Amino acid sequence: MRITPRHGGATQNAIFGTKLRWTMVSSNYALRLIYNPFVPEAFDFSTSDILDWELDLIHTALWREEIKIHPHAFAAAQDEDIPPVALFEAILLGKAVSKDLPDNEQSRKPGINFEYQIPDGRWIRVKVTYFDSHIVITVHTI
Repeated sequence: MRITPRHGGATQNAIFGTKLRWTMVSSNYALRLIYNPFVPEAFDFSTSDILDWELDLIHTALWREEIKIHPHAFAAAQDEDIPPVALFEAILLGKAVSKDLPDNEQSRKPGINFEYQIPDGRWIRVKVTYFDSHIVITVHTI
């Protein structure tokens, strides 16, 4: 196996049966992805801090077109006249503002919240969680 490490969100290539491409912060975590491509631990819920590798995984899933939009989030976007593409723009271009941990006092779903100003001037908040893949589970204006 050959790995060409390039840090800071650069694209890396590796040979492991087939050619894989992803964006990572550290080559150590990239090696972990090769051996565990399903990444069941997509978030570190031992801390409320948003970690770089968590964002890298989300952005990689977006780049690979693997982020799904939950029907609830799609319906909420339609109800508030938010274009579906804005959900993905919020993840890619918006700011990761908070992480909801499991079993929180507000009974919120665990995941990372992104805020983004859409072209009509409104601000939206998009939450990304992980159930077998990254999923946008909710969106609303703020």
